[in-house]
Amino acid sequence: MPVSITGLSAAVGSSEGGTIITITASGLTAGTDLGVYLGTAGNDTDPPCYGGQGYGYTPQSVDGQTVNVATPPLDPGSYTLTLVQGPSSDTIAFTVVERAYYGRRFSIRKSFPSWVAAGNRRLDLEEGQ
Repeated sequence: MPVSITGLSAAVGSSEGGTIITITASGLTAGTDLGVYLGTAGNDTDPPCYGGQGYGYTPQSVDGQTVNVATPPLDPGSYTLTLVQGPSSDTIAFTVVERAYYGRRFSIRKSFPSWVAAGNRRLDLEEGQ
């Protein structure tokens, strides 16, 4: 049965690489080594993706339906992700963007010690007035 990619958990990754994506596909054989490549050629000459999150370095499908991989570092742009099992392969579009820095909203109140009252205050209620 030919390999056919049916979905990606993320179609966008960081230029620094290491984005963990789950590829959902039909036609996979559980426990078989797979080739997963990300580049512009759309074949095995592109940089390889590696098995991610404890699945080792060579991508394998554990359940015959999905495979987890970590993306290689690439320049920002549009690429083709290629999944290869034996003579069968399929491709899907993937976008690489500059690394985005995510964080929580900064709150000035959290930078003061807990004994400092920060925020809206009524001066007529302050001690020592």
